[in-house]
Amino acid sequence: MQTEWRAGQVFARAGVCLTQARILVHTSGIPKRIFELAAGLEASEGGVSLAVDRLERRGLVARRRGLTEDRRGVWVVLTAAGAGLVRRALGEERGAA
Repeated sequence: MQTEWRAGQVFARAGVCLTQARILVHTSGIPKRIFELAAGLEASEGGVSLAVDRLERRGLVARRRGLTEDRRGVWVVLTAAGAGLVRRALGEERGAA
């Protein structure tokens, strides 16, 4: 419970809403497609796509093509900034606030 509260505080200070925070955590280390994120978050693909747009504009995620043999797919991946935010939120960085 303490970790969830702390993570929520870190994400809130960074201006990241709950849905966006969940997307960041779900893509941590594992790129995902929009439909996979939507299924995992029990949210609409349209809503997830809009949240990813906002995260992408902030430089926290990027969309990448061709991560598998199926080059049609677009994958959501964390950027270095997004990964750093997730590490801070989950207390995995030394001196995390």
